[in-house]
Amino acid sequence: MSALEHCTAYQFLDVASDTSLRNRLQKLCEREHLLGTLTLSPEGINLSLVGSPEGIRCLKQELLERSPYAGLHFRTSSVNQPPYSKLIVQERTSLLSVTLGRPVTEHQPAAHVEPEQLCNWLDENRPLRLLDARNAYEVNLGHFVGTHSLGIQQFRDFRAQAHKFVPNGDPVVTYCTGGIRCELASSWLKEQGHEEVWQLSGGILNYFEHCGGKHWQGDCFVFDDRLAVDSHLRATYPTLCRHCQKPMTATASRLCPECQDLCVGTD
Repeated sequence: MSALEHCTAYQFLDVASDTSLRNRLQKLCEREHLLGTLTLSPEGINLSLVGSPEGIRCLKQELLERSPYAGLHFRTSSVNQPPYSKLIVQERTSLLSVTLGRPVTEHQPAAHVEPEQLCNWLDENRPLRLLDARNAYEVNLGHFVGTHSLGIQQFRDFRAQAHKFVPNGDPVVTYCTGGIRCELASSWLKEQGHEEVWQLSGGILNYFEHCGGKHWQGDCFVFDDRLAVDSHLRATYPTLCRHCQKPMTATASRLCPECQDLCVGTD
């Protein structure tokens, strides 16, 4: 199979519902045989799509020239096999599993730190705290060495649990899979009194692309058919618990770390 392009992008933006845009994007994705998910919302756009380089080029051109999302920053990588088996173009009330409840422009996300800069800070043992904004089952599968986690089961719980991560004067770097969750998580941390907050630009996957597995342990859960990738961005296809459908860690044996079911992870 010829090399395909995997394209991801998101942008928080206060926009009015536009069914015509959704219909245009649906038709374009179908015409170009793109697979994956594209979500439109009054809060903005979030997409992860795979297809031919020409098909991805057409998608980018449509969004940058004929939509409100002229500020989209796309991240692309080459893949030999599509990580998706179907196409979903949808409209939702919110981009994530939490509704903002106020205009996007009123949120104050943290500044971005590039992967290479974060890696340098960690090499230097610079005083800072890493906070994983993902769900507990994702953290269990892999995370930065020495990271902190709120132990949440769903991202919608992050804001309510953020008070547990008490400011101590050290800078905080928050991270997630691709970056979108940290746009909100970093803002909520600033509300809790953290004076210096950063978010990892492009998330874990962008870090893998530029820095490999340095300072990382385990795999990274992804929301597509691969289920997880290693630090070389290779699919690892972890076993899922038959009961709760969460990934089994390499050391979990037959006991699921999420639901404690004993009859899981085996054929």
